[in-house]
Amino acid sequence: MISWVFNYVYIMSNGQGGPGDSTMVTELYIYQNAFQFNAPQLAAAAAALLFTVLVAVFAIGLGIRALVLWHRSKSQDSERLRPMPVSEHAREAV
Repeated sequence: MISWVFNYVYIMSNGQGGPGDSTMVTELYIYQNAFQFNAPQLAAAAAALLFTVLVAVFAIGLGIRALVLWHRSKSQDSERLRPMPVSEHAREAV
């Protein structure tokens, strides 16, 4: 299951989705279409759409993470190349 909410909604609403579908989640929609309403094609389409959305969100998250890590590595490299400031004590010693 994608979310942990499905278990609670299914147990509390006896697989119906609550009053007026107020507790309907995507997983319950897929379950109802597949097993209760005998519409496996619609359930498969909804599951494929859910999978596609999750992969897209995951890819966007990975892309953002890669950009953040790349930016951090570039800023750390530029800090290493800067000359260290010389303190007054170091100047007196020279």
